[in-house]
Amino acid sequence: MVDATLVHYRPDSYGYVLSDLSLVQRRTVEEIFAGLRFVRNRMGSDADHADFIQPPDSHPGAAAAPVATWTWKPVPEPELASLTQRGQDWEMRRYRAYRAQLAGRLVGETFSRATEFLRVAAESASPSRA
Repeated sequence: MVDATLVHYRPDSYGYVLSDLSLVQRRTVEEIFAGLRFVRNRMGSDADHADFIQPPDSHPGAAAAPVATWTWKPVPEPELASLTQRGQDWEMRRYRAYRAQLAGRLVGETFSRATEFLRVAAESASPSRA
């Protein structure tokens, strides 16, 4: 993900932008990315996009609505028995972040919030500012 790349290659810039946020804003941003990681880690092997998002309503043609108007579904807790305790803790933190910041919200809202933070972080990391 883009945020991981910024953290890896421009940790000072990323940290500066994150630290400039209020505690609530910072927690929200961190949880949005953790929730998105939860989805990413489940896609393909364990789940399909339809397990996470749903069209705005059930009328014919609703599935053709822009994905930004779709809603993140509440999903059950993941099965974690095969993971180590550390892996279970890691996955549950991401699951709780998914529930807190994605479930029940519009897909477009989630990506708009993530994009806004990443835009500021990327501008802060640009060579002219580094």
